[in-house]
Amino acid sequence: ALTPSQKLSEAGIAYILQDKSVFPQMTVEENLLMGGFIKDKTEDFTVVEYLKNPLSKEDLKLIFMKLNKKPLEMLRTQEAIYKSDFKGKNFTDEEWLEIIIENPKLLKRPIIAKNNKAVWGDPVENIEVLF
Repeated sequence: ALTPSQKLSEAGIAYILQDKSVFPQMTVEENLLMGGFIKDKTEDFTVVEYLKNPLSKEDLKLIFMKLNKKPLEMLRTQEAIYKSDFKGKNFTDEEWLEIIIENPKLLKRPIIAKNNKAVWGDPVENIEVLF
């Protein structure tokens, strides 16, 4: 018998989040909606704590491919580090990947991925296309 993680992996579902269970930049209502929305759709999901376990460049490339977005499109431009170190500067996609690896809080969240597609979960209704 497969473990829940193995079932999830075989289904191609990943749930990429900043930390264990809440989205610090979202309101309480938005947090509750997000958790309830995913649980209503599937019991098989994994939380990837990428601030604790950084994503590799290959992971990020796959995520951006599934999102059909460039790294620049998924940056949190209101973060202090973005404003102080990166705002107004031009970087290649490869350079942005390195910057995100070094500064993972710059990556918009939550990102929800299933099979070959991913979406940014803000607003929570964006997730509907995956189910």
